[in-house]
Amino acid sequence: MYEAALRLPDVAREIDEPRTRRVTVRQWKDVFDRLQEALPGDDYYWTVEPSIEKEPVELVGSLADDLADIYADVKPGLDLVAAGGSTSSAAREWRFSFWSHWGTHAVEALRVVHGRLAAGG
Repeated sequence: MYEAALRLPDVAREIDEPRTRRVTVRQWKDVFDRLQEALPGDDYYWTVEPSIEKEPVELVGSLADDLADIYADVKPGLDLVAAGGSTSSAAREWRFSFWSHWGTHAVEALRVVHGRLAAGG
């Protein structure tokens, strides 16, 4: 998904383009809860937020949160296409949300999954 998002075109918003419906907090929480139950081991991990201008900050992350946030950002574009909307509108939605939010969650999730698989679990 990350690689595909890097190739999304920069599409201008169409004047009559319908607004996408965001995932509700309840829908997000349902996905998050299911992921927490399904994921093996501890869901939480430590990460460092890198910075060039200031000291790095150590943070606690959650794989279930990362995956639920990716779902919440990608689903509106999928729903738009499923309802007959244009793929260019969906691409615009995915590109914006990738660079503004879910891309970071994808990087963190991939790092955690890779680390767990490399450690044999």
